[in-house]
Amino acid sequence: MSDDTDNPPEREMKDFQFRQMKKTRVFQPTEDLPKERTSLLTISNKFGLTFVGLDRTFKVYQTQDILGADKFDGNPNEVVEGTPVLADVTVDLSLHHLALSSDELTLSVCGISEAGGLSFTFYDVRTFMNKARTQKLPFASLLPAVAPGCLVQDLKWNPVQPSMLAVCLSDGCLMILDVTGDVKVQAQLPASNGITCIGWSPKGKQVAAGKMNSEVSQYTPALEEKRKIPCPHFYTSDPVKVLDVQWLKTFVFAVVYAAADGSLETPPELVLISLPKKDERPETKYLNFSDTVYGSCTERQHHYFLSHVEDWDLLFAASAASIEVSVIAARQEDKNWELWILEDASRAELPVTETSEDTLPLGLAIDYTSQQAIYITDEKTLPPAPTMLMLSTEGILCPFALLNLNPGVKQLVAPPSVLALDGERPPMPGALAAQPPKVAASIPSASIPSASFPSASFPSAPPTFPNLSFPPAAAPALLAPAAAPSAAPFSVAPAPPVSSASSSSFAFSVPTTCASSAPPAFSVATTAPFVSVPSSFSFAKPPSDTPSAPSAFSFAPTIKPAAVASPLPTPTPQSIAAASPTVKLNLADR
Repeated sequence: MSDDTDNPPEREMKDFQFRQMKKTRVFQPTEDLPKERTSLLTISNKFGLTFVGLDRTFKVYQTQDILGADKFDGNPNEVVEGTPVLADVTVDLSLHHLALSSDELTLSVCGISEAGGLSFTFYDVRTFMNKARTQKLPFASLLPAVAPGCLVQDLKWNPVQPSMLAVCLSDGCLMILDVTGDVKVQAQLPASNGITCIGWSPKGKQVAAGKMNSEVSQYTPALEEKRKIPCPHFYTSDPVKVLDVQWLKTFVFAVVYAAADGSLETPPELVLISLPKKDERPETKYLNFSDTVYGSCTERQHHYFLSHVEDWDLLFAASAASIEVSVIAARQEDKNWELWILEDASRAELPVTETSEDTLPLGLAIDYTSQQAIYITDEKTLPPAPTMLMLSTEGILCPFALLNLNPGVKQLVAPPSVLALDGERPPMPGALAAQPPKVAASIPSASIPSASFPSASFPSAPPTFPNLSFPPAAAPALLAPAAAPSAAPFSVAPAPPVSSASSSSFAFSVPTTCASSAPPAFSVATTAPFVSVPSSFSFAKPPSDTPSAPSAFSFAPTIKPAAVASPLPTPTPQSIAAASPTVKLNLADR
């Protein structure tokens, strides 16, 4: 894909190892290989919790229960079953994204209903620790009025402001949301911008947005464009799009480029971009690491999991199409980036199935809370170290201790804090009805009016949008007040007490609706539905080295229950304030 002939520096590194630990089964394998773009693993290092999702279920574990299995003797390749779970939540959605806010008190859960409706739900993390609240329900939801099958392409919480997150959808739009007691759309760019991925600056003051036209733009939280990073000069033979982006330092970015036509046979390439500082004249530097993980799968949508360990100047990269993880490091002497070549026994690779087929990552996260020494031999142990966890397509959580034996590296682990229940945000009004265990119940549903974008049609097959444009009226995000409850897309099975490895069979469904006199741009409701469809994009013309006028493009959506004394009061409609109309948009590139 690249015409670049300069290879980045490589170094054989014996002082860094991924040490395989005992694996934990958290889900039974699905019948079909998950093919959509997903991120279904997130970790709270502040409170020592691990969140995993697959299909229509997400679970919450104490991280120490997962890592603690490695303390016992036995085959390191064995898979541990029956790890105690704090919460086991079933939803009427096909999940494809889990993420935690910067204060680690809010969990965002994104999915698609059977009807194809996209939904965001937000849970207070304290709810999962509260044994008196057997029904683990969200405190806020957002139902964006988008085409059926539209899914979350990328979602990142602001690293400093815990209520702010950025999300781009597979149709190319970008939203900045504020999540407190409810959800408000603070700013929005329409789908015509062709946003494909996002990444916040380390201080959370700007967000980088990769695009279909191969550019990366820097925006303020109000979505005012501040800077453009043009396409690398070496992509001349074929047009590319930005697949993923990680903002490493003020002037340094890790950007993954993929074929603009969405070809699954063409592996993405990882490029390190260094921008000149304000008082410098040198040109932007591009260092192409190409395909660092040797992806072999051509069935799943491309996605790179990028994780930056700032204190070690390391970048870990895993691909949805590969079993292994690559390590890119900034050299201490000159801060130039290089690829580390690890010894065979020191690599992080996902296990194969019983039929010797590859398993692939659904999510990646790093834990910094382990307090157990690392056994090497009977005579040698190492102090606790960070742990990388990957969730495989077989439903197995695979931990690897990160052993950095280079001189002078910082020790990064610290024990988690106790999560107090004070300040827990209660479930949304109308989202909760008291249910006796093992009895299903439902509330009559009302209908949700369909929403549509002007000047666009959405066929059942993967749609194509030549020259998508939206009138100004479509830009500001409107929030419709919640109406009487209708059938909600989630049900919850209470988790067993931590001392038990089994779960009860109690489930319930919760209803809700949104009503509006006209189809809203975005509607807030009390529930959340998700199935994912592959998302890919294609451009009509190749990118140029400098910013150019926008060209026409098309893209295709490639717990032990507490005693219940009495039923809760009848749910009342939720009143939600409309989003601020003073949304500042940057449409100069349309």
